[in-house]
Amino acid sequence: MKGEKENERICKNHKVPVTLFCNEKSCQEIICQTCAFLGHKKHTIIDVSEKVKELKGQMEAMKNAGVRWWRYFEAEISKLEKIDVEIDRATITALDNIRERRRALIDIIEKQAAEHKIPNWLDF
Repeated sequence: MKGEKENERICKNHKVPVTLFCNEKSCQEIICQTCAFLGHKKHTIIDVSEKVKELKGQMEAMKNAGVRWWRYFEAEISKLEKIDVEIDRATITALDNIRERRRALIDIIEKQAAEHKIPNWLDF
């Protein structure tokens, strides 16, 4: 429930501004002074502005961690892309070497077949 001020919250039970935060793990809610006195006597109560500051700090830390992870993953992706290019180059080089070796072996066999008058089995 909002009050007269734009961002002012009003206690739905006591119709007064909520200015406090119950920081107990079981509560974690914005409360008014009357609620604090009546229902949260043994709880840790802080000013709502302190909780806002704490949450903003946590959000900033999470954002910074997210940015660091993003940059890390971008760098890792870049490394993987470079490795992919290197693999492609190595594959092409290996295939070229295989083709050259195959041609050289065929030439040797054809030369030996011609010298010994052996039928060229490669023509089949």
